[in-house]
Amino acid sequence: MGDILGMIGSVLSGGVTGLVGVVIQRIADYKMMQLRIEENAQKHRNELELRTEDRLTLKLEYEGKDKVAATEAAGLEAVADASALEASFKMEPSMYSAGQRLNPKQRWVFILLDAIRGIIRPGLTVYLCALTTYIWMQVSAKLGIVDLPPAAVLEVWKLVVATILYLTTTCVLWWFGTRNKQKQPGA
Repeated sequence: MGDILGMIGSVLSGGVTGLVGVVIQRIADYKMMQLRIEENAQKHRNELELRTEDRLTLKLEYEGKDKVAATEAAGLEAVADASALEASFKMEPSMYSAGQRLNPKQRWVFILLDAIRGIIRPGLTVYLCALTTYIWMQVSAKLGIVDLPPAAVLEVWKLVVATILYLTTTCVLWWFGTRNKQKQPGA
């Protein structure tokens, strides 16, 4: 009964660790957004102070106009960059092979690209689960070879099972917890 509770504890603690990782990542994203908002507010405050000082003399007025022009150029450049990025997301096809006028020899390259693009996350998840199973089988086989008392074998076995359950649960929950963090292009 204690073994089952220990394994359940490993699964739950791995799940909690995965969820904590997602929460920490979300908090960091939120803090980064707050810093960007504060930076923009500071830029606006600085711009107002510059315009107030520009009224004092004609020389400062020309210097202020140069600074405003540079700031506006940077803002327009940032807007243009954001617009270009948005346009590239809208142009990003859900499948590269769709709508292409390719000969049959070229089409297979795009179909392969679509397949690789679609299988990365599930493939890594399956790989990690398979790796966990492989490690478990290796440890089980090694425990049968080593001459240990049955109680020691059971303790090693419990430790390995708890560790594998913890790591696998953490990884899988982390993958799927951060899966839909950003909107898909074109959505």
